[in-house]
Amino acid sequence: MSKWFNRPISVRNRLLTSIGSMLIPVVVLAVGTIGTFNLAFSSFEETEAVILHESFPAADLELLLIRVSLLAASIETVEASDSQSDFEQLSQQIDQTLRLLKHEEISGVPERFLPPGRENLVTAINTQWLEARASGTEFFKPTSASELERQRKTRQIFIRDIEKTVTIIHRLNHLLNSWQDQNNLMQAKEVSRKGLILLVIICGIALSLAITTVWALSKTILGPLQILEQAISRFSNGELSHRIELQTQDELAQLAQTFNQMATKLEQSQADLQTLATIDGLTGVYNRREFNRWLHIEIEQARRESHSLSLVMVDIDYFKRLNDKHGHQSGDIALRWIGALLSENVRPGDIVARYGGEEFAIILPQTTEIEALVIAERIRQSIETQPVEVLNQQLLYVTASLGLATFPEETRDEEELLRQADCALYRAKQAGRNQVQHAGKIPV
Repeated sequence: MSKWFNRPISVRNRLLTSIGSMLIPVVVLAVGTIGTFNLAFSSFEETEAVILHESFPAADLELLLIRVSLLAASIETVEASDSQSDFEQLSQQIDQTLRLLKHEEISGVPERFLPPGRENLVTAINTQWLEARASGTEFFKPTSASELERQRKTRQIFIRDIEKTVTIIHRLNHLLNSWQDQNNLMQAKEVSRKGLILLVIICGIALSLAITTVWALSKTILGPLQILEQAISRFSNGELSHRIELQTQDELAQLAQTFNQMATKLEQSQADLQTLATIDGLTGVYNRREFNRWLHIEIEQARRESHSLSLVMVDIDYFKRLNDKHGHQSGDIALRWIGALLSENVRPGDIVARYGGEEFAIILPQTTEIEALVIAERIRQSIETQPVEVLNQQLLYVTASLGLATFPEETRDEEELLRQADCALYRAKQAGRNQVQHAGKIPV
């Protein structure tokens, strides 16, 4: 819905569309009502079909039983085979009707459409008919005049069995009628329940559409304005990286785009100023001011966490001679090369800075004096063994002297740490250069 409303359409069209959307619940209510009543009528028709399907065989069966009973009552003696033949023919019709009633010769009637207790009554009808047929078979046998008394008793038994069978059929009809009434009542309640649910759903849809429409309309104007206001506030508070993201395609989106372009340029200018303030322009490592800031931070952290911190001072040997002999451009190349080599030979988290002139400083957090000596010696060997290419593709080998001190072993504050490391560097130069000296006088 939000994406749809964010399309570049006029306010008039938005209002007309919103009014049209409010008609949706009415349409849904009409369609749902028609569908609910259609389902109810279908259910009533199914129930009626089952009742008719059950009632016709039961009525046919009752009629056939009455005909058999009348056949037995209409004769006094059975001397010919006509009555017996009629009985057999009616019996076959009754058996066939019973099969229909038991659904032995039909299909397609779901179990849920059969009333409970019906199967027991059909079984009782079948059982009672079998007894009546047995007594009827006995009655309709040809007899002589000497067996009239026995024949009358047999006829009474047969008629009584027929009457019992008809009585059970009446019970079945009563069960079917009661079940139909109950089922129709349940269907009516179900229709009422579904209608109530449908009404609740439609009311919910109408309320949701109303809320969504109001929200969407306000979002297309008030929402973007709020975003613009928040962006300007954050931008004025120094969050130069913040950008406005609007999914609209209108004038507000154009305004946001212009704002983002301005913010990008200002952020880039700020980043350039930050680089100029913290990075040495020649070597690409931190400058002296940034080194002092980081040294203070790392000293305070080492003091809080009670761990060691080492400082290594690096000075290029005979750098003035290199400048005088090969030119200041070659000296600058050598300084850039030294800065890159130092950055490559330290660990993540170590801090490399240009301290001044041809002198560099390396802060080694959480590093003991033994570990610092290993790192410093590795750096010294890398400088000594790798040539630097200066002007005219000339390869020069340079060396460096390194002095280091460790906090808190040799000092208790940053000024003393700098002084100790500088003294160690001085001893390295006095001892012949191209070596590492430690303030603690640990031999290398």
